[in-house]
Amino acid sequence: KRYEAYGWHVQRVDQLPSGDLDPAGLYAALQAAKAETERPSFIAARSIIAWPAPNAQNTEAAHGSALGDDEVAATKRVLGFDPEQTFEVAGEVIGHTREALDRGREARAEWDKSFAAWRTANPERAASFDRIAAGELPEGWEEKLPV
Repeated sequence: KRYEAYGWHVQRVDQLPSGDLDPAGLYAALQAAKAETERPSFIAARSIIAWPAPNAQNTEAAHGSALGDDEVAATKRVLGFDPEQTFEVAGEVIGHTREALDRGREARAEWDKSFAAWRTANPERAASFDRIAAGELPEGWEEKLPV
């Protein structure tokens, strides 16, 4: 109620009965906050600390403490992950990432070629670019000061 008393645009998003955050509710609140241009917005999202850790959620120990190996494994089981895997990435995600890296390398090679052509065609501007990129001031700058 405090931010409402300040005149802020306040919205509340409750969790779903399953304990999950409500993505549709959060999205709607964000859209409404973006649409409100006359006053600041505040979105209060109700959640359960350490959810969905089966033994740690809603406990005092969950505040600022690591879950521990057993609780991490139990949480992975709840979420449908292999508790033996420390960091699991699906093959299609790895493949997509590698494709993005390849596209990035190709784009960089194209840019390097274009930049080299520009440097050749514009040697004075290229020298200025190099000086600026190196953080150097132009020669004679002190004499041009109005002091």
